[in-house]
Amino acid sequence: MSKWAVALAISALLSGCASLPDKRQAGDTRAAEAEIRRLEEGWTTAFNNRDTRFMKDVMAPEYVLFSAGEPQGRNVTNRDAWMRVWLRQDSLPYEAKVLGVVVVGDTAVATLEARWRRESYLTDTWARRQGRWQLIFRHSAARRR
Repeated sequence: MSKWAVALAISALLSGCASLPDKRQAGDTRAAEAEIRRLEEGWTTAFNNRDTRFMKDVMAPEYVLFSAGEPQGRNVTNRDAWMRVWLRQDSLPYEAKVLGVVVVGDTAVATLEARWRRESYLTDTWARRQGRWQLIFRHSAARRR
C-alpha cells in the first residue's frame, strides 16, 4: 500500500469521525496534540535507552506494526514479537521528528519522519483509554529519494 493510499484512508477515517458530536473544547484538542508529541518524543528516548517499562505502558496489547520497503521488505508484527526483536538487536540510534498530529475525540494520528535502519515516514495511531494514550498501530514506509 502506498503512502498516499494510507494517507487517504486515514483522511477518510478522520473525516467521518469529524462529523460525530465531540464535547471536548479546542483547548482539550491542543492539550491532546501536545501529549501525543510528548509521547512520541518519549518513544524515541525509551527506544534508545531500552526502556521496556515505558514501551509496555505506551504500546497497547493489540499494537501492530506494518512495515513496507527495504531493507525489511513487507511485514506485520505484533507487540510481543516487536519487543523480542527490539531487545535482541544491536543498539542503533533512533531519531524521529513529529510532522503533525491530528486529534479527533479519543483517537489521534501522528505523522513522523524517522531514521533507524533506513529513512522512513511513520504514521502512528493512538487511542485514549481511561485517560491515557496508547499506541495501537504504526505504519512505516521507506522514504523514497
